[in-house]
Amino acid sequence: MTEPMTPEREAEIKARCDAATPGAKLMRYDHGGGRLMLDDGNNRQLIADFYDEANREFFCYAREDVLYLLAEISGVRAELSQRDLCRHRMTVIRR
Repeated sequence: MTEPMTPEREAEIKARCDAATPGAKLMRYDHGGGRLMLDDGNNRQLIADFYDEANREFFCYAREDVLYLLAEISGVRAELSQRDLCRHRMTVIRR
């Protein structure tokens, strides 16, 4: 399990999302032009320059960020489950 998410890590992930080209649902790379062709799901093509620092950083960290966020969710669920179990045990003891 990863370390609990810090506010700084959460802010880093959010900043990458905010800085990157928004709205893409499908993506393909234009090998000749160094651009990402993004489809927003409404048949509109967006062009994101892969050489743009914000887009490149977002794509480079995407897998790591998703795995980190999934681990955080898993940890929160485990904590909630443990609390529910403790509450149940306390209810049984009180009876």
